[in-house]
Amino acid sequence: MVKSIILERKKFEWRIPNLIERSKLSEHKFEKGKLITPFNQQFQGLLKEESWYYRRMPEYVWLGLIVNSGERNAKLEKCLRIMNCLHELESDEGKEIILPRMSLVFSLSNEKQKVFYNLLDELQVIESLGPLSLVFQNQSPEFLQSIKGYNSSIQKRIKQLNIILKELSDQHSNLSTDIRFLIVYKYMLSGKLQVLDNSIFPEIISRYPYISHDEPEMQLYRPNIRTLEMGISTSFPKNFKFVSDFWKRVSLLTDCEVFYVNTETTKDESIDLKKYKQHVYDILNYYSKLLIETRPLDNRFLVLLGIATYSYKRLIELVDHNLEYTISGRSIMRSIIENYMMTKYLLLEEPNHDDIWREYQDYGIGQYKLIYGRYADDQPTIEGGHVPFEYINLLVSEFKNEEFIDIDTSYFGLGNIRSKFKKVNEEDLWKYYYDYDSIFEHGLWGAIRESSILKCSASGHQYHGIPDIDNFQKLSSVAHDCVMIMNKHLKLLEDQYNLPEIFQEENQNE
Repeated sequence: MVKSIILERKKFEWRIPNLIERSKLSEHKFEKGKLITPFNQQFQGLLKEESWYYRRMPEYVWLGLIVNSGERNAKLEKCLRIMNCLHELESDEGKEIILPRMSLVFSLSNEKQKVFYNLLDELQVIESLGPLSLVFQNQSPEFLQSIKGYNSSIQKRIKQLNIILKELSDQHSNLSTDIRFLIVYKYMLSGKLQVLDNSIFPEIISRYPYISHDEPEMQLYRPNIRTLEMGISTSFPKNFKFVSDFWKRVSLLTDCEVFYVNTETTKDESIDLKKYKQHVYDILNYYSKLLIETRPLDNRFLVLLGIATYSYKRLIELVDHNLEYTISGRSIMRSIIENYMMTKYLLLEEPNHDDIWREYQDYGIGQYKLIYGRYADDQPTIEGGHVPFEYINLLVSEFKNEEFIDIDTSYFGLGNIRSKFKKVNEEDLWKYYYDYDSIFEHGLWGAIRESSILKCSASGHQYHGIPDIDNFQKLSSVAHDCVMIMNKHLKLLEDQYNLPEIFQEENQNE
């Protein structure tokens, strides 16, 4: 079953825990086409992000089950005894178990594992590991025999496993920090952790297990524990097969809990697009009649009105095909923004050209000439294609022989598209709208993730993505922004050719 999570505008906040403070874009360094973060400028190649949940937690989930099975301080005290026991045990190769990883426990001989599990039984914590019998079925017969997971139903063990995984999915949760403290404590027993007597760490080690998370000192202790554990763990090689097998087994035990984000506007916020479409039609109809009846040979007017009409036809597609909440809606939005920017650019640059309107037409027809030229030169066999090559060729030579039309492969005018937005004082449109919509136009992963991937909230599935082939996910509406840009565009026409008062009143109402 797919659930919906409502995204309330300006109220929705998706918190992603992060130990590293967010840097500003101005602090990034531009190098070889990339904006390099300040962190990577300092440590690139030396440090890498090491996930607590995906990479490290599976080795220590057994400690979470123990601590979470009763009164915290009492369970932590028992875990300290367990760490001391592990410190005394060595693998068959004579190697010390430096970190309390489950894979290292399984590497012990059967006799040493028995000693270890007998201690867990003596401390009355062995039963809390029952859910792991569903996951670690092939690692150790001694483990399965000792914890006797079969005393509890499969459904109950799966439920317990899901609860603990959800709690541990947050690396900053109190339970996760408790486990990370035990990791630090076990590492300290190995004698490899050297701390100064006048530092805070001796105080943390001695007091942490015996005080509540509500105590004010914990606000200082917890981040220090997490930082220290991360530094310790990243310096040791991982048992990737063990972790991979853990997640593979867990994923088979639990079902997906799929959800999508509902961003549709409420009825009170919605815009009557059909009414607005008629409003734009009335204005463009007036200008069209003005062109036909009074200025039939005015090429400037034709170009300006032609661009606006193209935007209007994109608006028709949006309204008539109900594309307000779709990927195509963003393509339409991008097109309308670029048309508005280009109109403003042409008007701004008009004094600097003999005939910028003809230049603009020749540039666009030149792109058609390029497409047909490739086709004519290569003579490919194309059946059922949507490109009308022969008709394109007729349009190229409609008013001028194609031999007089050059092909400009760069963007029209000097500079790239961003520089034009900046030149017409609309850089914010590029930064906050056009560039975002372009991501959808090019099918980059950000757009794919937002529009075409649902989220699974099952902790045992690592919160993975699921292709939205049933089209549950609807994007936020582009209606408000399309109307905003279209109104700006119509205002440009009004400034050039005026508009009867009745349309001006309607504009104000809109």
